[in-house]
Amino acid sequence: MKKFVLSLLFVVCLVVGGFVENVSAEPIGYPFTSWGAITSSNSNENENVFKFNGYLEQGVDWVRFNKSTLNTFVGLYGVQSDETYDYWDNKVALFVGAKIKNPLDLGVTDWGGMELGVRGEFYDYTRDNSPITRDAAVVLFLQWSFGGDWKKKK
Repeated sequence: MKKFVLSLLFVVCLVVGGFVENVSAEPIGYPFTSWGAITSSNSNENENVFKFNGYLEQGVDWVRFNKSTLNTFVGLYGVQSDETYDYWDNKVALFVGAKIKNPLDLGVTDWGGMELGVRGEFYDYTRDNSPITRDAAVVLFLQWSFGGDWKKKK
C-alpha cells in the first residue's frame, strides 16, 4: 500500500511538471492549516459524550500555473471520545498526499478555495475493542471552503 501511494504521488508530480515550463525545485510556499473542536452532547442513551477533534496539515507549494498551485502535504488527524465502545470516534491518522489548489472568487466572499487531490491515510484506533487496527486507505478528494464578512461585501 505504501509503495502504491508513493508511486501515485510521484506520477502526479511528473504529469503536472510535464505541462509547466521552467519548473524549479525551489518551493514557492509552505502553507499550513489546522483546526480543532471540543464538543459535548447527549447520545441516544441520554449519556453525555465528550469528544475532541484535531487536524494539522503542513504543505509545500511547488509551482503555479494560471491561478492553480501544485501542493504536496503531510498531516495528522485525531479524534478522541470518552465513549469507549465507539471505536470509530477514537482514532489517530497520518496522511500524505498531493493536490491542485484553486482560489475561488464568488464575489461576496473575502477568501475561498477548491482543492482536488489524492492522499494516503494510515490510521489506528486507540480503543482496545476496535475490530480494525493499523489500517490504510487511498482517498481521492474534492474539498472547498469560503468565507467572508457580509457587511464588507465586495
